[in-house]
Amino acid sequence: MVRRTASIFLFDADDYESLFAKYAMYGLWSEEQFKHHEKVIEELERLGIPVPGSFKEIGERQYDSKINGDSPFSPARKGIAHRRMSNNSIAFTSKPSDEFLKFVFMMMRNEGEPGFINLEAGQKRRPNMHGINP
Repeated sequence: MVRRTASIFLFDADDYESLFAKYAMYGLWSEEQFKHHEKVIEELERLGIPVPGSFKEIGERQYDSKINGDSPFSPARKGIAHRRMSNNSIAFTSKPSDEFLKFVFMMMRNEGEPGFINLEAGQKRRPNMHGINP
């Protein structure tokens, strides 16, 4: 029997390094994923959020028919495999802008993360709330 632990990582809405902790963890493996990556960059620039340095490398299309047929690919990011076991969520302490929330949903649609927790509403219900049980 194997027991997996539940682990959640809550981070602030302006912690952009954490926002992209698992982004493209396994690389990009289709033209659709590359186009989504380009949209993410456009949205970051529009929102005034710094584009991570790793995004250029992630977005470079590679071609090798033995690896991915005729489709482009970008290999998995190195050195972040340990991050796959964590569920990462933004801990909102105040209402985010509609534009930022739309961006989070855009990320979730392709990446599955980050999730988000409304700590502001939780603290109204229970003032001593500081986190959650995953």
